[in-house]
This record gives sequence, structure tokens and C-alpha cells, in this order.
Amino acid sequence: EIEAVAASNRVEVKPIVMCRVTQVYETGACVYVYYGVNFFGVDDPLQLFFSIEQACVEVMLRHGAALSHHHGIGKHRKKWLPHVISTPSLRMIQGIKHAIDPTNVFATNNIIDT
Repeated sequence: EIEAVAASNRVEVKPIVMCRVTQVYETGACVYVYYGVNFFGVDDPLQLFFSIEQACVEVMLRHGAALSHHHGIGKHRKKWLPHVISTPSLRMIQGIKHAIDPTNVFATNNIIDT
């Protein structure tokens, strides 16, 4: 997927993709995937990043992977949260967030839009 997105954005050098396994559990493992892309000559490097991110997350979701381990999903992966947890779970998290931070000061816009 990364190579296809890179090629469609005229990336001339083949991307590097690597990973490391940091924790192993009975139910699975925590795998950190890293990629490197030579963006020189690319018209819009930021759009390239988001296109690669989109492709990677779609592969992760297709295979039942989690969006994160203990770091949280971050603002740029927020849109995929409903794909990995149920609507009732999301509402529960939002309710807890609202109860402990009603003015949404902490982690602004990570789970609750202001």
C-alpha cells in the first residue's frame, strides 16, 4: 500500500518500511510500524503523508489491528475511532470526558469536538 501511494505521488526512491515488536500478550502483540519516504520532488509532501497514513490505517482496520497501543490515537487518527470501538463505547468515553473535563480543556478535540 505504501509503495502504491508513493508511486502515485511520483516518489522516485522506494519507501522503507520496518517494524518492531515491543510487547507480546495472549491476545496479540504490539507492533510499531515505521516507514520512510523520500519526499524530494513531491508536489505536496504533507498530502503524501496523509495519503500514506490513510492507506496504512485502512490496511490495519481490514486486519483488525488497533489504531494505537498506549499513546492514544491522536488528532489525525480520530476520524477512524468509530471503526475500532462501538458507538456505545464511544459515547461512554465521551460521557466520562465531559464529566471530568466539561469545558474540554485537556486533550482538546481528541475525542469531543468543541
